[in-house]
Amino acid sequence: MQPVFYVYPDGLFPKKEKRARLERAYGKGTRAPAGKAGETVKEEQRTSPGATRIPDEKELRDFYYDGEPYEGDEKLARGQYDPADFRPKVYKVGFDSPPEGGGTFAEAAPPPRSRAMEDKRRDDVGDAKKRASARRKFIQRKRGLLLALTIILFLILLVFGFYKLVFVVRNIYVDGNLSTYTQEEIIEASGVRQGVNLYSFRASATDSKVTFKLPYVERVEVKRSPPGTVMLNVTEDVPKYSAEIFGKTVILSDGLRILDTLAEGEQAPEDLVRLKLPAVSYSVEGRLIGFAGEKDERSIRATLEAAAGSNMEDRISTIDLRDLYNIEASCDGKYLLVFGSSTDIDVKFATAAKVLEDELFSSGNKARINLSDPSKASVVFDGSIEID
Repeated sequence: MQPVFYVYPDGLFPKKEKRARLERAYGKGTRAPAGKAGETVKEEQRTSPGATRIPDEKELRDFYYDGEPYEGDEKLARGQYDPADFRPKVYKVGFDSPPEGGGTFAEAAPPPRSRAMEDKRRDDVGDAKKRASARRKFIQRKRGLLLALTIILFLILLVFGFYKLVFVVRNIYVDGNLSTYTQEEIIEASGVRQGVNLYSFRASATDSKVTFKLPYVERVEVKRSPPGTVMLNVTEDVPKYSAEIFGKTVILSDGLRILDTLAEGEQAPEDLVRLKLPAVSYSVEGRLIGFAGEKDERSIRATLEAAAGSNMEDRISTIDLRDLYNIEASCDGKYLLVFGSSTDIDVKFATAAKVLEDELFSSGNKARINLSDPSKASVVFDGSIEID
């Protein structure tokens, strides 16, 4: 049988403790014990000196379990009992008299809890739900991350396998205007070999290797055709000028790239335009000439471009660029053209072509033509003029 307690403001008490409290407050006999019908029961009218009234029996409610009062002597203060003992039970509420004494019963709810306890329980439940939801989300994110990493690793291995095993150079072809070198020399200089990966080399590096080792090659265009074919499209440079640099005669392209260095005593081909250049800082086969100053290089290139663009290109044999403020050129082996600086050099070449069309030059005498001011060119015929 479960215990029955009486509810007071300062705690829960069993039946005997409740009776003792009543007797201490109001004296003995304040409540008549239940008797049989028709029997007279005596009461002692002992009351406390300070008592003014005897509380109504309805004000003192007893708790019963299945109609039977608890007979224990133990006193439980408020807060020391376990609410779980009462929560799943159904209790009946009545007066001190048992049901046969005429009392009424009704089903009562479990003992009330404090608002703080209810709030704490709700908070604990809410926190537990949040933690469970956060953990579920964390597990889902973790699984998603692991799946993504697995897919990425698989793709990396797949690409690596294709890169190493599929894209392998098997065929190398050479195309272009080959006149100086053979296909085997081009392939050897490029560094591309069968069996290497198709994308293991850079096109710019291949171009630099070939043009350095084979100076007459102007450029090399590399074309890859997966899974294993490489095409080297070669463009050879054409010799245009000759010049003496650091005591050696070199062959130059129209872009002033050194194509070859002649042996001592060897003469340059007569169809090349001879250049007399100012100070040069470096000279390497397969590379452009390095001039001492950027301004000098701009003036030299402007003069050569103007000469190449005029209709006198095939008539000029020598261009003296040592003094960039007194540029001279020999034409037809008997005319010395004096241009002054490189300012308006294209106009000066056009003026020289017009002047040489005059009948005065049909005699074949040597002449000095001053074109420093193209608006008033002057001509001096002098058989003693030295023409290189």
